[in-house]
Amino acid sequence: MMFKLQSHLHRLAARWRADTRGVAAVEFGLLGGMFILLMCFWMEIGLSLFMQAALDRAVRKEARLIRTGTITASGAATFAANLCTDLQVLMSCANIQYNVASASSFAALSAAVPTDGLSRMTTTGFAPGGSGQAVIVQVGYARALFLPIVNAVLGKNGTLLVYASLAFQNEPF
Repeated sequence: MMFKLQSHLHRLAARWRADTRGVAAVEFGLLGGMFILLMCFWMEIGLSLFMQAALDRAVRKEARLIRTGTITASGAATFAANLCTDLQVLMSCANIQYNVASASSFAALSAAVPTDGLSRMTTTGFAPGGSGQAVIVQVGYARALFLPIVNAVLGKNGTLLVYASLAFQNEPF
């Protein structure tokens, strides 16, 4: 059985070497690199979307704790630790940034993404508000990009800001 396989592979290799046209090699040379680059780009985007979903889930989980009054103004360390625990498999805790702001109404809150244009949040803080107040939770993660060519399209400094936010009204507590 092994001899047949070796013989077959040897014949295929000899036939490929004997083919002077080189069409297959030229086609692979022209298209192979682009195909591999496209696959890498898809993996980069897929990982970003997966991280986005994980970040969104963690934000919803932590926002629920704020909404019910479990985490109050003195709980910034608890909030950060919970985020880190929820995301530690995918993300480095050092690159997770958050901004929790509250106001008397939703109109007084800003939903704009507070960034410096280089994948870093410029406004960070923790003010979860009191009972019945409107709150916005914004969490960002500066993710390092794998491919330099993706950096030209998506990032500015080798990173991409993966971002999730949630606005809600605190329950009476």
